[in-house]
Amino acid sequence: MKRNQFRTMSSLLAAALLSLSSCIKPGPIIIPPAAHLARITQLKGDSYYWSDSIAVNYNTKGYPVSLVPSVIATGTPQTLLMYDKQNRLIANIGAYRIEELGFEMAYKYLYDDHKNRITRDTCYVFGRYSSTSTPIIQIGQAIRSTSYTYDDKNRIIKTVEKSLERGYGVVITKTYSYNAAGNAWKIHTTWEYPTDTTYNASSDLYPQYDDKVNFHNLHAIWQFLDKDYSINNAFNATSYDLYGLPTAFDTNSDKDFMNTLGFPLLHTEIKYKYLP
Repeated sequence: MKRNQFRTMSSLLAAALLSLSSCIKPGPIIIPPAAHLARITQLKGDSYYWSDSIAVNYNTKGYPVSLVPSVIATGTPQTLLMYDKQNRLIANIGAYRIEELGFEMAYKYLYDDHKNRITRDTCYVFGRYSSTSTPIIQIGQAIRSTSYTYDDKNRIIKTVEKSLERGYGVVITKTYSYNAAGNAWKIHTTWEYPTDTTYNASSDLYPQYDDKVNFHNLHAIWQFLDKDYSINNAFNATSYDLYGLPTAFDTNSDKDFMNTLGFPLLHTEIKYKYLP
């Protein structure tokens, strides 16, 4: 009896998340967060060099505001997500200690005028930021800029990343092709070097999906951070919870695609909080 009850609850949660994911706008737009169904509260994972536990914190409106590793150091800063009065993500700060207001890497986001979606970001390194004034990024070297293109379902279908550093003019373009199931079945990447075309290259990634709920669909912020708008997870997890959400999984061979909430983890464990 309990097994059937859990199966029914899992199906209901999956259906609700899939319905909400069609309404959640990337960027992200001002939305009623899907996090009222479930929230990610902790990541545990292994990267190439370290293992860590990362606490995920939210504001009173249900928007994630920080992802804090247990050890904050060079290469492992905390992630601070900052919003404007319209609840739009305007900065992503890879910060050291709060009182020092220094960052390792930071992103500033620009929006379009019509659909309120992020169309461009600029990435800065080794600077200072402010949590109380504008502009948020006070000092730092701009090293690259990325533009974003969306389809009619507000999914990212193309990113173009350009270096802003002299003598390093690589342009990295990614295109995402979605199938009828709502998953990105092909991700095509090109590297173009305007000053030396002999280094130009391209590759195709064909993710393999499970039939469970993609944890990115719990919030539009997670979709944007990992550029993952697919309905299902691009892996078969080693374990799932009773509602079909993955609780432990390994990445596939493409580590860039398998970032977990912006962290390049080789193995990830996720804890959730389920809300009424």
